[in-house]
Amino acid sequence: MKIKGLTIILVSLFLSSNIMAQDKQRTFFKGKSNKDKIENVDSIKLVADSLHRMLLHRDSIIGVNKKVIDSLRLNSKRDSLRLTVAANQQRDSLIKVIRSKEREITTLQSNAGFVDTCMVKLANRWLYEPFNKKDVDDAISYFDRMYSTRFKDSMSLVQELLRNYERSYREFQNIIKRAQSDPDREIPFVSNDYKARYKKEIQNMTYYLRYYNGELNINYLNEQIKNALEILEKHSDSKPADFSSLIDPNF
Repeated sequence: MKIKGLTIILVSLFLSSNIMAQDKQRTFFKGKSNKDKIENVDSIKLVADSLHRMLLHRDSIIGVNKKVIDSLRLNSKRDSLRLTVAANQQRDSLIKVIRSKEREITTLQSNAGFVDTCMVKLANRWLYEPFNKKDVDDAISYFDRMYSTRFKDSMSLVQELLRNYERSYREFQNIIKRAQSDPDREIPFVSNDYKARYKKEIQNMTYYLRYYNGELNINYLNEQIKNALEILEKHSDSKPADFSSLIDPNF
């Protein structure tokens, strides 16, 4: 009877701990929109890590309960049928819980992957927008909240571009402001020198040399550079280049 009591206690504790974990996960995801899941990625990581740690011990938990069940069978000669049925039911319950936990881990990992993908999309979005320090800083922070280190590393160029956005944009703005205020812009017979000088400055930008022709780049800055080069190309003695449409008063 002592062994039977121990079995009941062990099974009850294991089932109750798993039920509590299930309830917490259901409560966390209930009614959550995709946006909420993104904003609460830290909580998702906490739940995932907790479930992962729990499953690391599943083999030892099963082993302990199997030993108790086997002891029940060996020491239950008087009412072997009833005890064997009970033992099988308890073991089956444990197996169901373990399988359920494994499914939950798979689902949670899938959710974490979905969140990471959203993080990258949110961060990448600001490479298509005019530079805004707050928005770019927020985008950079998305990377710090990503669950998968491997996925984060594979998308590190997006983070690198975001970190270099302000410096690259400022360098470009400085060049076109100099070009706009340069007296040579409106002096006849020096148009070719003027054109070549500022075209070279733009093409010698660190951003231009490293990222402009790359598969991943700051799309908005690329468009600005392209427009500036087209303005320079059309520059002539009779029609001086005008960069006023590209000049950002905030820089």
